[in-house]
Amino acid sequence: MGRKKSSIAESVSDELIHGIDFSVNVEAHPEHTEDQPDALDNSFKKRSRMRKADINSKDKKIKKAPKIKTPTEAIIQEELIAWLKSNYPDVLYSADASGIKLNIGYAMKLTRAGILNRTHPDIQIIKACCGYHSLFIELKKEDIKLKKQNGEWSSDHLIEQSLRLQRLSKEGYCATFAVGLTEAKKIILHYLSGHEKIIKRLIIQ
Repeated sequence: MGRKKSSIAESVSDELIHGIDFSVNVEAHPEHTEDQPDALDNSFKKRSRMRKADINSKDKKIKKAPKIKTPTEAIIQEELIAWLKSNYPDVLYSADASGIKLNIGYAMKLTRAGILNRTHPDIQIIKACCGYHSLFIELKKEDIKLKKQNGEWSSDHLIEQSLRLQRLSKEGYCATFAVGLTEAKKIILHYLSGHEKIIKRLIIQ
Protein backbone atom coordinates (compact mmCIF):
# COMPACT_ATOMS: atom_id res chain seq x y z
CA MET A 1 0.00 0.00 0.00
CA GLY A 2 2.83 2.36 0.93
CA ARG A 3 4.64 1.51 -2.24
CA LYS A 4 1.61 2.41 -4.36
CA LYS A 5 1.29 5.83 -2.70
CA SER A 6 4.98 6.50 -3.31
CA SER A 7 4.76 5.61 -6.98
CA ILE A 8 1.63 7.72 -7.38
CA ALA A 9 3.40 10.69 -5.78
CA GLU A 10 6.42 10.26 -8.08
CA SER A 11 4.12 10.03 -11.07
CA VAL A 12 2.33 13.21 -10.08
CA SER A 13 5.67 14.96 -9.43
CA ASP A 14 6.96 13.92 -12.87
CA GLU A 15 3.82 15.17 -14.51
CA LEU A 16 4.09 18.55 -12.74
CA ILE A 17 7.75 18.94 -13.59
CA HIS A 18 7.54 17.79 -17.20
CA GLY A 19 4.21 19.47 -17.79
CA ILE A 20 5.51 22.98 -17.06
CA ASP A 21 6.78 25.06 -19.98
CA PHE A 22 9.80 26.94 -18.67
CA SER A 23 10.29 28.94 -21.91
CA VAL A 24 9.59 32.65 -21.59
CA ASN A 25 6.87 34.11 -23.76
CA VAL A 26 8.53 37.29 -24.95
CA GLU A 27 5.32 38.76 -26.30
CA ALA A 28 3.63 38.28 -22.93
CA HIS A 29 6.47 40.16 -21.18
CA PRO A 30 7.26 43.27 -23.21
CA GLU A 31 9.54 44.57 -20.45
CA HIS A 32 12.08 41.96 -21.43
CA THR A 33 12.34 43.01 -25.06
CA GLU A 34 15.60 43.97 -26.71
CA ASP A 35 14.47 47.62 -26.74
CA GLN A 36 14.54 47.82 -22.93
CA PRO A 37 17.96 49.58 -22.64
CA ASP A 38 16.86 52.35 -25.04
CA ALA A 39 13.62 52.84 -23.10
CA LEU A 40 15.54 53.14 -19.83
CA ASP A 41 18.03 55.53 -21.41
CA ASN A 42 15.26 57.77 -22.73
CA SER A 43 13.55 57.76 -19.34
CA PHE A 44 16.80 58.76 -17.62
CA LYS A 45 17.37 61.58 -20.09
CA LYS A 46 13.83 62.84 -19.55
CA ARG A 47 14.29 62.91 -15.76
CA SER A 48 17.62 64.70 -16.17
CA ARG A 49 16.01 67.39 -18.35
CA MET A 50 13.23 67.83 -15.79
CA ARG A 51 15.76 68.24 -12.97
CA LYS A 52 17.76 70.80 -14.97
CA ALA A 53 14.61 72.73 -15.79
CA ASP A 54 13.66 72.73 -12.11
CA ILE A 55 17.12 73.97 -11.08
CA ASN A 56 17.04 76.73 -13.72
CA SER A 57 13.61 77.87 -12.57
CA LYS A 58 14.86 78.07 -8.98
CA ASP A 59 17.91 80.07 -10.07
CA LYS A 60 15.68 82.55 -11.86
CA LYS A 61 13.59 83.02 -8.73
CA ILE A 62 16.67 83.93 -6.67
CA LYS A 63 16.92 87.73 -6.60
CA LYS A 64 20.33 89.31 -6.99
CA ALA A 65 21.51 91.53 -4.16
CA PRO A 66 21.06 95.21 -5.10
CA LYS A 67 24.23 97.12 -5.81
CA ILE A 68 25.17 99.72 -3.24
CA LYS A 69 25.30 103.09 -4.97
CA THR A 70 28.17 105.44 -4.20
CA PRO A 71 26.90 108.76 -2.79
CA THR A 72 27.04 111.59 -5.32
CA GLU A 73 29.07 114.74 -4.75
CA ALA A 74 25.85 116.64 -4.07
CA ILE A 75 24.87 114.19 -1.30
CA ILE A 76 28.38 114.33 0.20
CA GLN A 77 28.19 118.12 0.19
CA GLU A 78 24.79 118.15 1.89
CA GLU A 79 25.98 115.77 4.63
CA LEU A 80 29.20 117.72 5.14
CA ILE A 81 27.29 121.01 5.55
CA ALA A 82 24.96 119.36 8.09
CA TRP A 83 27.99 118.04 9.98
CA LEU A 84 29.59 121.50 9.97
CA LYS A 85 26.46 123.15 11.34
CA SER A 86 26.21 120.56 14.10
CA ASN A 87 29.85 120.44 15.19
CA TYR A 88 31.11 123.94 14.31
CA PRO A 89 28.10 126.27 14.49
CA ASP A 90 30.35 129.36 14.87
CA VAL A 91 32.55 128.62 11.85
CA LEU A 92 31.69 130.53 8.67
CA TYR A 93 31.61 128.65 5.38
CA SER A 94 30.44 128.94 1.79
CA ALA A 95 29.52 126.31 -0.78
CA ASP A 96 29.52 126.12 -4.56
CA ALA A 97 26.54 124.67 -6.44
CA SER A 98 28.47 123.11 -9.33
CA GLY A 99 28.03 119.59 -7.91
CA ILE A 100 24.24 119.85 -8.04
CA LYS A 101 22.41 118.72 -11.18
CA LEU A 102 20.27 121.52 -12.64
CA ASN A 103 18.33 121.97 -15.85
CA ILE A 104 20.38 123.50 -18.67
CA GLY A 105 18.63 126.89 -18.71
CA TYR A 106 18.99 127.50 -14.97
CA ALA A 107 22.58 126.21 -14.93
CA MET A 108 23.54 128.66 -17.72
CA LYS A 109 22.02 131.58 -15.78
CA LEU A 110 23.95 130.66 -12.63
CA THR A 111 27.14 130.24 -14.67
CA ARG A 112 26.77 133.70 -16.24
CA ALA A 113 26.13 135.14 -12.78
CA GLY A 114 29.35 133.57 -11.51
CA ILE A 115 27.53 131.32 -9.03
CA LEU A 116 28.49 128.14 -10.89
CA ASN A 117 32.12 127.52 -11.74
CA ARG A 118 33.21 124.05 -12.81
CA THR A 119 36.74 124.53 -11.50
CA HIS A 120 36.01 126.34 -8.25
CA PRO A 121 36.20 124.20 -5.04
CA ASP A 122 32.93 123.00 -3.50
CA ILE A 123 33.49 124.08 0.10
CA GLN A 124 35.28 127.00 1.74
CA ILE A 125 35.89 127.15 5.51
CA ILE A 126 36.19 130.87 6.13
CA LYS A 127 38.60 130.86 9.04
CA ALA A 128 42.29 131.75 9.16
CA CYS A 129 44.23 128.84 10.59
CA CYS A 130 47.62 127.11 10.29
CA GLY A 131 49.01 130.21 8.57
CA TYR A 132 46.38 130.17 5.78
CA HIS A 133 43.54 132.62 5.03
CA SER A 134 40.93 129.86 4.74
CA LEU A 135 40.38 126.26 3.64
CA PHE A 136 39.13 125.23 0.18
CA ILE A 137 38.00 121.66 -0.48
CA GLU A 138 37.11 120.10 -3.82
CA LEU A 139 34.80 117.13 -3.04
CA LYS A 140 34.92 113.87 -4.96
CA LYS A 141 32.97 110.62 -4.80
CA GLU A 142 34.56 107.67 -3.02
CA ASP A 143 34.96 105.65 -6.23
CA ILE A 144 36.98 108.39 -7.94
CA LYS A 145 40.71 107.87 -8.49
CA LEU A 146 42.46 111.22 -8.59
CA LYS A 147 45.64 110.02 -10.29
CA LYS A 148 46.78 107.26 -12.62
CA GLN A 149 49.51 104.77 -11.75
CA ASN A 150 52.09 107.01 -13.43
CA GLY A 151 51.16 109.91 -11.10
CA GLU A 152 49.25 111.96 -13.67
CA TRP A 153 45.75 113.31 -13.02
CA SER A 154 43.15 110.80 -14.23
CA SER A 155 41.04 113.27 -16.28
CA ASP A 156 41.14 116.66 -17.96
CA HIS A 157 38.58 117.98 -15.50
CA LEU A 158 40.79 117.01 -12.57
CA ILE A 159 43.70 118.80 -14.26
CA GLU A 160 41.62 122.00 -14.47
CA GLN A 161 40.54 121.70 -10.85
CA SER A 162 44.09 121.00 -9.65
CA LEU A 163 45.31 124.15 -11.44
CA ARG A 164 42.65 126.19 -9.61
CA LEU A 165 43.71 124.66 -6.28
CA GLN A 166 47.36 125.48 -7.05
CA ARG A 167 46.48 129.12 -7.73
CA LEU A 168 44.60 129.33 -4.44
CA SER A 169 47.56 127.79 -2.60
CA LYS A 170 49.90 130.44 -4.08
CA GLU A 171 47.53 133.15 -2.82
CA GLY A 172 47.90 131.88 0.75
CA TYR A 173 44.91 129.53 0.98
CA CYS A 174 44.85 125.88 2.00
CA ALA A 175 43.37 124.12 -1.03
CA THR A 176 43.02 120.39 -1.57
CA PHE A 177 40.88 117.49 -2.78
CA ALA A 178 38.77 115.29 -0.49
CA VAL A 179 37.61 111.87 -1.73
CA GLY A 180 34.44 111.00 0.17
CA LEU A 181 32.71 112.43 3.22
CA THR A 182 35.02 110.86 5.81
CA GLU A 183 38.16 112.34 4.25
CA ALA A 184 36.53 115.77 4.01
CA LYS A 185 35.69 115.69 7.73
CA LYS A 186 39.25 114.67 8.63
CA ILE A 187 40.74 117.54 6.60
CA ILE A 188 38.46 120.07 8.31
CA LEU A 189 39.30 118.62 11.74
CA HIS A 190 43.06 118.83 11.07
CA TYR A 191 42.72 122.37 9.73
CA LEU A 192 40.63 123.74 12.60
CA SER A 193 42.79 121.88 15.14
CA GLY A 194 45.93 123.59 13.85
CA HIS A 195 47.74 120.47 12.62
CA GLU A 196 50.09 122.36 10.30
CA LYS A 197 52.32 119.42 9.31
CA ILE A 198 49.37 117.34 8.20
CA ILE A 199 47.75 120.23 6.34
CA LYS A 200 50.96 121.04 4.43
CA ARG A 201 51.06 117.50 3.06
CA LEU A 202 47.48 117.86 1.77
CA ILE A 203 47.92 121.11 -0.15
CA ILE A 204 47.88 120.91 -3.96
CA GLN A 205 51.04 122.69 -5.12
